[in-house]
Formats: sequence, C-alpha cells, structure tokens
Amino acid sequence: MAYVRKSQRANGATFHRAIWHTTAANGDRSQHSKSFGKASDAKAYANRMETEVERRGVSNPEGQDVATFFRKWVAHITDRAELSPATISGYSINLENLARFVGHVPLSKLGTHHLDEAYGTLLKRGGKSRKRDGGETPLSAQSVLHIHRVAHTCLEQARIWKFIAENPARDAKPPTPAKSKVRAMTDDESARVLKAAIAAEAKGEIYPGIDLVVMLLQATGIRRSELLGLKWSCVDLSASKITIERAVVLDLDGKPFIRENTKSETSRRTINIPASVVERLRKHKAFTASQRLAWGRDYAAHLDLVFPVAGGGVMEPVTMSGRLRQVMRRAKVKGVQPTHGHRHTMATRLIMDEGANVKTVQQRLGHSTPAITLSLYTHPSDEHDKAAADAMGERLRKLMEG
Repeated sequence: MAYVRKSQRANGATFHRAIWHTTAANGDRSQHSKSFGKASDAKAYANRMETEVERRGVSNPEGQDVATFFRKWVAHITDRAELSPATISGYSINLENLARFVGHVPLSKLGTHHLDEAYGTLLKRGGKSRKRDGGETPLSAQSVLHIHRVAHTCLEQARIWKFIAENPARDAKPPTPAKSKVRAMTDDESARVLKAAIAAEAKGEIYPGIDLVVMLLQATGIRRSELLGLKWSCVDLSASKITIERAVVLDLDGKPFIRENTKSETSRRTINIPASVVERLRKHKAFTASQRLAWGRDYAAHLDLVFPVAGGGVMEPVTMSGRLRQVMRRAKVKGVQPTHGHRHTMATRLIMDEGANVKTVQQRLGHSTPAITLSLYTHPSDEHDKAAADAMGERLRKLMEG
C-alpha cells in the first residue's frame, strides 16, 4: 500500500511525502518515503511505487542473484522433462557462460546494459581455451547469439513468475552473425576423401570401417548423430535400405547416450542405399559379429550399433568428428566440415548436378520443408554460373539471328 502524507518543516514550509511499504523474506514490513514540494508529484510517485512493489517486490522474497535464478530455471525445465537432455545441457552451458559476467548481479537489478556489456565481453574472451593454460578465448557471434536467446527465454520466465518487472533481454542487442561459409566439396575433393578413407581402412588405421562411414555419409547425407545411432536391425541389406529412427546425443553430464527417437517426425525416414554401400555393409557386419564373439558377455550387444566403440558401446560424437577430420587432412581437403560437409555435398550435387527432385532430397535429408533443403544445402559454383552465362549467350544469339 502507498499513500501521501502532508508534513511541515522546522521553518514552517510544507512538503508532501510519498510513503510505501515492502515485505522482506521473513515477513517483516519496511517503510520507505520520498519528499516532494507538490502533492501531485508525491501522489504520482506513490502510485508508481505501489505498482512497482506489486510487480516485483513481493514476489521475489529470496533476493536471489542472476546465477542462482539461472540454476533454478534449469532445474525447473529439467523437472518438467519436456526438452531433451541435450537441449537442456546446451541451455545450461550457455547460461553458465553468461553467468560468469552477470551472475553476481541481483536478479531484480539486472538491466539491459548488463547484458549488452556481457555480450561484448563474451565476444572478446567468453570461451574457455583448450590450451593447457586454461585461459579464455573469444566466442563467435553465433555462439553469443545462442546465449542471448537462451537468456531471453530464461528471463521471460522470471518475468512471468514476477521476480522481475520487465525482461531486460528484450531490448538487449546481441551480435549479428555473418552468413555461414559452409561449402560443398568438389568431385575431386570427394574422391580424395573417399580414397584416403579406403587407404586408412586397408592399413587398419583411424577406425575399423572408416571407409564405410565416409561412403554412407556421401551416399545418404545422414547426420552424425543418426550415423552413430544406426543399428543393424534398421539395415535391410536385401532391400538396400536403412531406416533412421534414433540418434546419439549428450546427456546433462556431457556423456553420449542413444535417444530412441529422431530429431523430429520428418527425421524418421527410410533411405535407399547404393549396391556398393550394401556390399561394404555386409563385410562390416561380419566384422562386428566377430567382435561380439571376441568380447563375449562384455560386448554391449543390446545396443546393436553399426559403428560402436570397442566393446559395442556408444561413441562420442566429437570422437567421430575427430576421426573424419583425420581423413580430411590426409586427403588435403580444407574448409569443409568433417561430418556435415558430406551432407552439404550430397544435397548440392543431387539438386544442381543430377537434377533430382527437391522433395526427394528433402525426404532423404529428413527436413520438414523443401525450403530448408534449398536454403541450407545447395550452393552456387563457378561451373554452374558459367553454364548459366553460356545458356544466356546462346539465347541472345538466337534472338539476334531471329
């Protein structure tokens, strides 16, 4: 409750006090006041304070800081179990990065300027260095944008719970990432990568079946998580098809586990595979069967993985990326993502070189709409641009002759 009281100073001058109350965590009430020369000003201020107290004072009895609320929100979404562990883990990591710079600020006092300053600092030294000194390294604009989006969602919940009056992230200005420079491999690069993988397999290097990994990625464009979650019961060698129905992701502790469903409904799909891949899968299946016998009861046969670690367990996604990066280095191919680069290449070549139907490529990749396929996985090349110029030149010639 807020009100105005008229008072008189020692010299006889009158003034007006805006008075309002707040409630502490233990239930104790405190009185606050501010003096004004005019009654109208005091009344307006009292009304404002009453509104402010109703909006945020009473509903935030703990006086928590930002870091505390971030942890509370992560615990809340974990308990609701509506998001995957991988998503929650990503949210937690992003908020931990931000909390390093604003976590000490009382939640009720967090302002847009705190976030803007933190975003600038994150761009300069927001990440943890992989070097032995354990220093700090800059984060990319894309990473900081992810942090902002998670912070906005988290702080919006704080507003809904009336811990804060407004969401300070609403007006914050995260950096704008540059457009991704991901590119598809040329035919020559694709051939070199495949040959490097075949050579590594022949020497027993990198990973058993690394050539098959590359063949599958190039032929199907499946995601890294889908590749690692692929099980033999979903490989139909007689029909030359594989079915994607699960994926390997990380749990809240950063450990890999099999998610028994795909990224989305459209991600669950059946893909035709070429005869050369089928033949290589037959040989690899015999190899994994021999490993199962060699390990005996210690082999994780229940996982039924096509590409497991030794003993049949789940491989960490970063491990597979590292192995494919070795293949890229041996092939002397630079500027291409070790796993997703194959996905880009397959989609680009099918659409731009083979003239494949976009809907077919969309289904093969597991996208929800053709627009995603066209915007993310097709890339112009100088060869195609030259072909377009030649086509227009031929058209002009015909027009002039006509």
